[in-house]
Amino acid sequence: MNKSRRGAPRFLLTAAVATICAAAILAFAVQTDTVGPRTQTGPSAGTTAPPSIPYAQTELARAANPYAPDTVEPGSVEAIAKFTTEPRFGNPWVAYVPDSPTVPSPAEHLGHVVGAAGELSSTARIYGYFRKLAEASPRVRVETIGRSEEGRDIILAAIADEAGIRDLDKIKAATAALADPRKTPPEAAETVIASARPVYYFNAALHATEIGSAEMIMELAYRLAVSDQPMIKRIRENVLVIINPVSEPDGRDKEVDWFYRYLKGKTDYESLPPDSPPYWGHYVFHDNNRD
Repeated sequence: MNKSRRGAPRFLLTAAVATICAAAILAFAVQTDTVGPRTQTGPSAGTTAPPSIPYAQTELARAANPYAPDTVEPGSVEAIAKFTTEPRFGNPWVAYVPDSPTVPSPAEHLGHVVGAAGELSSTARIYGYFRKLAEASPRVRVETIGRSEEGRDIILAAIADEAGIRDLDKIKAATAALADPRKTPPEAAETVIASARPVYYFNAALHATEIGSAEMIMELAYRLAVSDQPMIKRIRENVLVIINPVSEPDGRDKEVDWFYRYLKGKTDYESLPPDSPPYWGHYVFHDNNRD
């Protein structure tokens, strides 16, 4: 993989975390300022969100561990720094990987940090990670929604707090109600909004040659599932995140096969074949599985 593409997964991860945090802030503001604080369900049912940690306490914790309240996966800071080609591709949110005693990280599954030079993940390997994540965390659910032209699964992962995962069917029904004003008048919509959640959808690997998104989406999903950072917890509590990790699995696997067959480890860029195969779909040049 040439050097210009090596920073892509880290850059995309930074952008994804920033945009989803903005969505969570907006969702929280709407729920608290417009319809009042949303009552929590589960062990703390009947209570509102707890107050934020005092600034002095937060700073003391960060002095001992700059990534508190998360603990850091050993080696992740160094590996991320090594494979981030420019500082502008990162920020403190994604400068480390949180550690979890019960949920496997992408590095544990892949054998390397997301974005490592010279490494690409097949569709099966990416799906394998998402299924491991769902098995280990009650905050993640994975479902198969269809198959590609060549028979590969197409999956979706849902990520939220435990209450959000439990209420997936209710959230789906609320979203459907809000989508059709013919069935849901404004007065009823206000009631639905008060108990519903925004849905933030990530559609990764839509184009086979855009390799970074399918890599970074594994780490993003892991962060959303395990991190104790206040912003990530707010996302889990207020937003339902839906991830399609590989939209075009046939093309993705052709791209990965091509890379390992013709490009990996090669440095004579002038004599290399093209970066990708001449086509990605089975019957067509390109198939985005948009239907």
